[in-house]
Amino acid sequence: MRPEYQDDRVQVWNGDSRDLSIVADETIALTLTSPPWWNGGNYGHRDQIGFGQSYDAFHNDLEQVAKECLRCLIPGCAIILWMADLCRGGICTPLAADTHRTLQKAGFVFEGTFYWYG
Repeated sequence: MRPEYQDDRVQVWNGDSRDLSIVADETIALTLTSPPWWNGGNYGHRDQIGFGQSYDAFHNDLEQVAKECLRCLIPGCAIILWMADLCRGGICTPLAADTHRTLQKAGFVFEGTFYWYG
């Protein structure tokens, strides 16, 4: 992990969210993330989540991320996750619904889905 931006109120870090050991337990008020989508793109990192993984392996890694995020969150605080279904060539993968279940396995309580239209 390395800091990308920091001021007196905000810190933005760049690294692998499967290991957030630099963050103390229950110290974060909000997690906002858009994790890599399963087979959504190659980010050029040999250990990246999603690209070249089986669907189950992707969700196992995503569950590790969710557990770390939950550990870092102050009780009662939230994670906001930007995710959508993945459709290619007429075949759709229910990525959003399956990700909801992955977050629930990690210990989060599902409160709702928000949809944005342009």
